[in-house]
Amino acid sequence: MAPDQPPVSAPPQTKYLTTYDLKERDWTVTMIAELLPQHDASRAAYIRLPGNAPVKLYLRARVEEAEGSDEFLIGQERATKAKARRGSAARTAQHEALLKKCVQAFRPPYTWPERWCQRSDWQLS
Repeated sequence: MAPDQPPVSAPPQTKYLTTYDLKERDWTVTMIAELLPQHDASRAAYIRLPGNAPVKLYLRARVEEAEGSDEFLIGQERATKAKARRGSAARTAQHEALLKKCVQAFRPPYTWPERWCQRSDWQLS
């Protein structure tokens, strides 16, 4: 940046935060339901697909007030502990179970002709 240019300022803060914004600020779905049970406003989603629910909006001041409460800190601590419990060991066990299930269920689509299976010179000694 050139010395004669003013520093670039951050984008202006909006009045509302979406559920996505809350999750970016380390909120969980449970914390949102407990601490902010009712949303303050809603708007249509930017991508309009059949079945898309409206976007829930929460007042920034209300969110910041909830973030300063003890309940929020307790919820964050619970979420951190739960995330640690679900760590890589759990994912590894799930992957192993899924792999075992897939291997056991695998049946090759091709079957060898029976006459080929009966040839003694192809059998392992």
